[in-house]
Formats: sequence, C-alpha cells, structure tokens
Amino acid sequence: MERTFGRLAPVCFAVCLMAPYPADAADAGKDLLAAASQGRADTVTTLLGKGAPIETTDKSGRTALMLAAQHGHAAAVRVLLAKGANAAARDAHGATAWVLATFSPAGPSGGIDEVLTILPRPSRPRLAVEAGWSEANLYSSCSMRPGQLTEHVNQLQPDVLALTAFRRFAGVSGKQLVEIAGANGRGVAAVPNDQAFADTDAVLVLVVRPGAACQPQQTGDNLTLTIDVQLLRAKDRAVLLRKSFGGGLKGLHAQVVTGQAQYFPVYEEWIKQHAEQIYWAAVEAWFRAA
Repeated sequence: MERTFGRLAPVCFAVCLMAPYPADAADAGKDLLAAASQGRADTVTTLLGKGAPIETTDKSGRTALMLAAQHGHAAAVRVLLAKGANAAARDAHGATAWVLATFSPAGPSGGIDEVLTILPRPSRPRLAVEAGWSEANLYSSCSMRPGQLTEHVNQLQPDVLALTAFRRFAGVSGKQLVEIAGANGRGVAAVPNDQAFADTDAVLVLVVRPGAACQPQQTGDNLTLTIDVQLLRAKDRAVLLRKSFGGGLKGLHAQVVTGQAQYFPVYEEWIKQHAEQIYWAAVEAWFRAA
C-alpha cells in the first residue's frame, strides 16, 4: 500500500494543481470587489490576470464595475471595461453601473463626473407629464365658505404650478436625462388617456392635493400640500413608481396663514421644493426598470 501511494502521489499532486478550486475563486472575487470599490486599479488588473471572475457580485448583486463606478474610481472603471466587464449588468435593485454612479454616488463629484464620461449612457426616454389637482383635503376656511375655498384654490391652478415647476427643473437642472414629450394640466385629478401614452416611453402622473382647515384658536387657516405621483411605462402601462410627497403629518407641510393672498406663495414654494424630488425619483425609477 505504501509503494502504491508513493507512485500515485506525484500524479495526484499534479492533477490537484490543475483542478478548479471554487473557494479560491470566491476569495479572488471578493478581493476584486474590494479593490474596485477602493479604486486600486493596479490590483484589479493583477487579480483579473490571475483569473478572478470579472462578473462576481456582492450580496446586493453589484459587480466590480458597479462598485468602481459608484465610488468614482475612473481608472478602475477603464480597466474593467477594457477587460470585458458588462456595463449592462444590473444589481438586485435593477441598477447598472451608470445608474449607481448617477443616482447613488458614493465618491467625490469629480470622480463621478469622469466615470460618467466613460460608461455608456442609456438613451433618453420621452416622458409625458399629466397633472391634476384634488379638492379632497380642502376641509374649511376661517374666511371663506366651502365653495369659495374650492374656487379660490382652483384659480391658483395647482396642477399648472406643478407642471411648470417640474418642466423648469427638468430643463435647467435635470442633466437632460429625459425629454419632455408633452405636459397637460387637467384641473381635476389626472387620468391619462391613450393619447398620453402615444409616442412616449413613460407617463408621469401628478395629482396635487392642497389642504386647508380653519384653526379658530389661531384665527387662521392651516395649509397642507401633498403630491401623489405615478410613473407608468407606456408599452405595458406597468407602474414603475407610486409615491406621495409632502403631506401635513409630522410637520412635513403645515403652515397657518391669516389671509387668502397667502395661499399662493405657500403652495407655490412647496410645489417647487418637490419638483426636484419628484424628478429624480421618477427618472431613477425609469432607468432601474428600463
């Protein structure tokens, strides 16, 4: 038995060296993810040269390319792309390397900006925006009867205010990530029709809910504002985003005014604040699902 083992030992040793070691591959993958996340481009090159799996992922489904991009490490991104990393791969939440760098950056802005010039940029979607408003939260006013309250808010055109603020942000500060294909204010809670979905990639529906309630002890009206948002993909009308912004709970939006003229500036300011939040939420939802 000893002589047999002695003859087979060299053969076994050679075969074992050639055999794959899943544990070693997993360790190499972890090292690659760490190097990419930290921007150690030379180490990334070395590990790939030794056979580290380029598409290995962490617990969130993020590859080395995604981590390098998210942390603004342009040199590592270049190495990974040159070695064939898949820029179209998505993590567990639907984000590509470009999406992470754009919407969840974890590195310095200069590094992120350079990364975004390297990664392939997805095409801009055509977005139709439909807006309306609801009187559901107009309860009472200390100075107006219910009918007058509704008419006063209607004259302020909350839907138009929302459209104007959204389009302005998209055109000025939104990095040209979407093309606004059309925008309509309907005066009542918006329900997109077939025309809204024609020749567009998605429809964004905004329902503005101004609120007012008389506060006799404060001799004024307590104003609130909520904007309900839905993003619908045009081809199948799947809901990609459903979220409410603002509201009067927990101090998010609540202000007492003492006259009708104060309604407009309060609502206008709140709507402007939310235009940016709505824009980024809708655009990110699109690119994670597209």
